[in-house]
Order: sequence, then structure tokens, then C-alpha cells
Amino acid sequence: MPGGTPDVLRPGIHREIAPLHARRRIGDTLILRASLPRVQGHCTDPMPFTVTHIAAAIPVAWFCRWRLPFSALAIGCAIPDIAAFYPHWVDYGATHSIRGVLTHCLPLGIAFYYLYQSLLKRPLADLLPRSLSERLWPWLNKPIDFSVTAIFAVIVCIAFGAATHVLWDSFTHGGRWGVKQFPVLSAPAFDWNDRVISWYSVLQHLSSLVFLPPLLLGFFLWVWQQPRDASQHNHFQLPRTVSWTAIAIMVLTMGIHVGWTRQQFPWKSFLQLTAYSVKQSGALMMIIILLYCVAMHVLWTLQAREAAPPTRDNR
Repeated sequence: MPGGTPDVLRPGIHREIAPLHARRRIGDTLILRASLPRVQGHCTDPMPFTVTHIAAAIPVAWFCRWRLPFSALAIGCAIPDIAAFYPHWVDYGATHSIRGVLTHCLPLGIAFYYLYQSLLKRPLADLLPRSLSERLWPWLNKPIDFSVTAIFAVIVCIAFGAATHVLWDSFTHGGRWGVKQFPVLSAPAFDWNDRVISWYSVLQHLSSLVFLPPLLLGFFLWVWQQPRDASQHNHFQLPRTVSWTAIAIMVLTMGIHVGWTRQQFPWKSFLQLTAYSVKQSGALMMIIILLYCVAMHVLWTLQAREAAPPTRDNR
């Protein structure tokens, strides 16, 4: 919305992103002054913490007695939000549509699943405390199953997980199918910090608060029940102080970014600034993690070559 051109919203649509000084009402029409431009296909609103969507996979995995590839379910539940981190590469509207579940989320999810299985999971586990990573080691060393049955299960799990994400977000984002079915979700719940908070926004943040803690607790309890395997020490690992210092620096950088954006966009809420910084920092962090995993595999390959017995040609 260039200049002072207002964005006219239909009656009944309330946006928690608009400060009171940027809103005025003419009859039944709410008008927003142009202060928060939107780019088509981009997500500029806060959203449920992406990891929280994995909670939708728990009942399905439990019902199937944990026989399904849970990592495929989890990746499917989270993959639609990849567009929020890389909006110039992936269209957010496409990944959050029913059609996009098959045209965008499924191929992206399959690629990410096999990338995770082959490249990411072992180096990522090394970043955990040893008391946890040693318990994951037997599970991490399982070979990838490329049988037809296994591939079909991966496809179904990713598609189903992405569908649960789209359904979940339809009740926590304005103007989507779920909110349209229940107009009360578009109604204002309360004013906070000179902003109108709609019920769908309350549901959005409440879902993260309710589901994320038990999800993380359940993961750590499951890991703690696994037997320890000290053979993990046989390959090179970065010192924990180095890896955790790097993580702390990235978190600190995100905090600095929040402060900087607060100065640049004073009309935005703290939640919006945090969400924006998480997306920017998350996009950079995923690239750094990918480079780290590639580097670790290169080091492990060199280590294996040095440890291999000499051949006749090398004697």
C-alpha cells in the first residue's frame, strides 16, 4: 500500500496488527492506514510456533502404535511454514492451501525427510548433552529404508502432517476457512498495548503455550528411556562449549535484531517483532546448520579414511 492509501477491510474483519492511531471506522467499514505493507505470498503476521504443529502427529502415531515413521509425520506437520522463513523462494499462500499440500508441501517434505535422515540427524544429535545424544545413537544409526512400503509410508505421513498444519492454521489466522466458519474468532477479544486482539489470535498463541511444553517434555522423557551407547565417542565431535557458545551468540543476535526492529517499526507489537526476528534468524540458522552438518560429514569421512587399514597399494 504505497503512500497514505488506506486498506479497506470488510466488515467483521479485525486485525490485531493495527495500532489504534492507525485505525478509524466509517460506518461499518474499518480502515487501516498504510503502515504495514503486505507482500503477496508472504507471511507478515505472528503464527503458532512451528514446532508446536508436531503435536498433531502424536495422536496419529499413538493410534498406529508408533509403527509409522514419526520423523516424516513431524516434518509434514512443520513443512508448510518453510515459506515463512524463505518467502522469496516458496509461496506462503501455496504451502497453506489444500492444493499446496500436494504440489508444494509433499515434494518439499520428502526432500527434507531424506536430507534429515542422510545428512542432518547425526550432527544435530551431537549438539545435545552427551547424556541425551548417547541414548539416541542406536536410533540414529538405523539405515534408511528405501523399500516401496517405507517410501509410501513416508509420502502418506508427510501429506497427512501438512494437512493438519493447514487445518490448524485455518482457525488461528484471519480470513481463512476455519475463521470464516466461526465468525466469533474474528471478533475482538480485548485491547492490549493499543491494539485489538482477535479471538483467532488468542487461539493462535494459546495453542503454542498449551502444546509446546508437554511436547518437549515428552521428547526428553522418551529419550531418557533409551539405553546409552558410548560408541558415539568413536567419531569426532565439536566440544560442547563451542557448539553451545555458537547457539548462545545466535540467540543474542536475535535479541539485538528485535531491539533494532523496534526502533524501525515502533507501531508493531512485541509479538510481531519477535516473530519477525525468529523468521529472519531461523532462516539464517537453518543455512548455518546445513553447512555445519556437511562439514561434520566431511570430517567423519576423512577420519574414517585415516583409520582404515592400509591397502597393498599404499604399503
